[in-house]
Amino acid sequence: ESGFLIKGNFKEGQTYDLKISQNLKGIFEGKLKNEFQQNVAFGPQKPNVSFVNKNGIYLTSKGSKDVAVRIINIPKVKVTLYKIYANNIQAFLRSTGSTNRYYEEEYEEGNEDDYYLNEINNYSDVVYEKIINTTNLKKSNGLSLLNLNFNDINNLSGIYVISVASVEENWLRSTKVLCISDIGLLAKHTDDEVLVF
Repeated sequence: ESGFLIKGNFKEGQTYDLKISQNLKGIFEGKLKNEFQQNVAFGPQKPNVSFVNKNGIYLTSKGSKDVAVRIINIPKVKVTLYKIYANNIQAFLRSTGSTNRYYEEEYEEGNEDDYYLNEINNYSDVVYEKIINTTNLKKSNGLSLLNLNFNDINNLSGIYVISVASVEENWLRSTKVLCISDIGLLAKHTDDEVLVF
């Protein structure tokens, strides 16, 4: 409504020359009277960490264990993996309301994230914790790939909560529910029934 979005592999601190051709048509067939040209500079970005998947993350035990994480200007992150035990899954999902209710995107300083992580401790144990240099993570399309193929964990299948937080600024954190399973399950909800395949 108020413009358009240009995506690209832009680098911080560099200046780019933006040109918009007068032959480019708008949605109502309008055109510019003249070619538009302007320099665009990208300053330093605000530090941030967030999972790319908006919903819960589902992985198979035999496939790739790479999870895409958007990490901006954070040199080191602490990865914590909480195992939700089978006898606690229903209670965990009831207490959170859904798999995503409290584990959405990034967090701001002064939020209640510590409360929710303490709540997770009621249903789980920490099974993996590691500090990782973000420069050592594999990259794909500007995203960092966090590999969850942890050799330290013998039986990786099940439901987990994964937290990725800045080491220096702990409130910069993203937390997500993660399910590792080889069960292919499809559920469809209609007005009067639920179909499960």
